[in-house]
Amino acid sequence: MGASERDEAARAAWRDEVAGWAPDDVVVLDEMGANVGLTPTYARAPRGARAYSTAPFNKGTNHTTLAVLTTAGLAAAMTVTGAADTLTVEAFVRELVVPLLRPGQTLVLDNVATHKGGTLRRLVEGAGCQLRFLPTYSPDLSPIEEAFAQLKALLRRAKARTSAALEVAIGDALSAVTPRQGAHQRGAGGRHRRRAQRRHAAPSPPLLHALRLWDRYITLRNAVKGSGELALLPRLFEPAECPQSPRPVTSSRKWDRMLRAWAMGEVRCDSFFCMVLQAWASLPSAKPCQE
Repeated sequence: MGASERDEAARAAWRDEVAGWAPDDVVVLDEMGANVGLTPTYARAPRGARAYSTAPFNKGTNHTTLAVLTTAGLAAAMTVTGAADTLTVEAFVRELVVPLLRPGQTLVLDNVATHKGGTLRRLVEGAGCQLRFLPTYSPDLSPIEEAFAQLKALLRRAKARTSAALEVAIGDALSAVTPRQGAHQRGAGGRHRRRAQRRHAAPSPPLLHALRLWDRYITLRNAVKGSGELALLPRLFEPAECPQSPRPVTSSRKWDRMLRAWAMGEVRCDSFFCMVLQAWASLPSAKPCQE
């Protein structure tokens, strides 16, 4: 879900412009917050049991990490206690970012007020580079958010409960983002955009066929619901459509998992269809039909 204040025309124009940039000429700067209360939000547990853990209620003072992303990875970073104000951002750019820049590069930032100071612009333009701002309310267009997501995951697993331990964990997490990952994040454009494009792609003929099979399966499952026969539904294919394979299906839980994986964008459309056929072919004497 995106902010209603987004300007879709500006976002589309940004995508068109960025498509013509050379990845090596782009440097992305942003900030990330962390505190001593970070803890994993998911865990494994035995089937039928819940996973329990604890986390500090008082999260302490926030630590802000400023970082820049290039195709070589996270090229520079600095952590401060509390929020990063305009003077902090300007000091970071002057001492750590400008020495990394080469003439002709573009420094990309979001629209936070601390990025709009005149001193910051003079520093960047004095290095022979240009300063560009993302469209408003568009963090999904910033590839450094992908790196920050990795950092946050590592910090959650570290469970640093003191400020000193948190600073060490931040340093270790920053080192864990490799140049290869940095190049992937710059070139791929972000996991969320790829998933969105896949979800909104036009359905392929195999997908439509798989969905028809799924609709028939749901109808049959509802028909026998409560009868104790969910594990072996009598029919999936109609004889007129696939007369050679009137076989019972596998457990309903397996089909539920397959549809959920497709709906969440975790498998491609054709991959879901292949999973349907493979599950069908695993049954005795089954011969899956094609369109």
